[in-house]
Amino acid sequence: MNKSTDVLEILAKVKAALQRRGSKTIAGLGRTFRALDSYDGNKKVDASEFNVGLRENGVELSQAESDVLLNYFDKDSDGCVNFDEFLV
Repeated sequence: MNKSTDVLEILAKVKAALQRRGSKTIAGLGRTFRALDSYDGNKKVDASEFNVGLRENGVELSQAESDVLLNYFDKDSDGCVNFDEFLV
């Protein structure tokens, strides 16, 4: 399996879990992002917030899967995911 396939499989897993919890629209994804960022409200989600927030939203990923997904979303390579990166 290659890296892009891994990311697509992880994204499908996350999408299914979030849809089960009601995040089906942009507004729902916005609420999910705010929940992930609820620890410090800096409009960025770091690795710790990402892992904890996903678990609290019913998404069970291994640490490796979480790291792959965070790196996939983190387009500017600052170690965090901002709202625009999250929606892409």
